Amino acid sequence: MPLTTDLIKYIDMQLEHKDIKKALHKERSLPKKIGVDILGVLLIIASGLVGWLPGPGGIPLFLGGLALLASNHEWAERLINSLGHHGNRLSEIIFSEKPRVQLIFDIISFLLFTLSCYVISTTQSTFFKVLFSGLMFTSIWLFIGNRKRLQRISRQIRQKRQK
Repeated sequence: MPLTTDLIKYIDMQLEHKDIKKALHKERSLPKKIGVDILGVLLIIASGLVGWLPGPGGIPLFLGGLALLASNHEWAERLINSLGHHGNRLSEIIFSEKPRVQLIFDIISFLLFTLSCYVISTTQSTFFKVLFSGLMFTSIWLFIGNRKRLQRISRQIRQKRQK
């Protein structure tokens, strides 16, 4: 819908002491709000169902559902902002700087990777192949996340791009 002069004047009146999101939020019809909320909740439920699959799993679905809910609810928007703000701290909490803990993470990730390779190569069950493929990817991410390897790799890639 193209913006007309009347619509712009109406929005300006609505924005006197409010932000644009709140003004535009009022204009959305109730059935659209309900539909967006239902879709957001369904995406969050789907994220729990596919979260165990290899790859990013349900994280994009969860974030998408939360983003849809944030378009109608302040609490969801605050949760998204909090997740973005504290997301980096999570890796600092999980991956300690203590050498003994780092060694334990490396050993666990190696053992999980080895076990996954063995089960995938010897089993005939598709279920176990998929399950242990997910475990294999998890072990790789544990290994890469430990000792700040991912940060070093990212820094090297950025430096090469700048040259």
